[in-house]
Amino acid sequence: DEHRWSRRRHPRQVQPSVNAAISLELRSRVTQTCMIAIATLSCFRIQLVPNASLVMLAANGALYQIAMLNPLYRIRSLTESGRWLEALSLALDLYQAEDHIEERSLLTSRLRTLILSYLKANSGSDMEAVYANVFYYCISFNNVEFLFDDVFKHSASHLTSFLNAVLDAVETSSDVRRVPLRVVTECVSAFRDSPRLERCLSVLEPTDIDKLRPICVQNRMWSAL
Repeated sequence: DEHRWSRRRHPRQVQPSVNAAISLELRSRVTQTCMIAIATLSCFRIQLVPNASLVMLAANGALYQIAMLNPLYRIRSLTESGRWLEALSLALDLYQAEDHIEERSLLTSRLRTLILSYLKANSGSDMEAVYANVFYYCISFNNVEFLFDDVFKHSASHLTSFLNAVLDAVETSSDVRRVPLRVVTECVSAFRDSPRLERCLSVLEPTDIDKLRPICVQNRMWSAL
């Protein structure tokens, strides 16, 4: 399933390397012959220019095309072919491998744009899984507030799926503890009779406890107080 992604999976740790800025795409069926040729190029310190391609003719007459792609170009290529999770994973890898604050800020902006595009492109899919993926990536690149701002604004037509993802995230991630009151209010309206909601509210760190307490009392959620 293209959209299924484990909510419990930890973000992948990517070690920076000299090749972190280059992604290799083999545009045709890759065989051992082709890989040996690539290794040979490396031995002779022959480098491909990013976004350029090399056409190779193997001894058996097979023709191969090898392209060295700039990672941002690769991400765009993946999204254009509908491979959203691969694009998001690559963007997250780049973010985690980047040490410079300015570059991380730029990648954060790109990740936000990519996530919103992913939501729009998959609005007719299994939204429970889509929002699970969105929460995973936002938590992974330390942008929980983005979930309750831009993502929440885009969830009007799939609000229940979004709210389910909120509860899932509260249950499985210690990074989701500050949920805005407007989102909590929507959760109460949707799941007021659910013991699960009460459990989730009990572990939150409310930003406005004076307004949250009356909601809990009104709905008899005593353990959340």
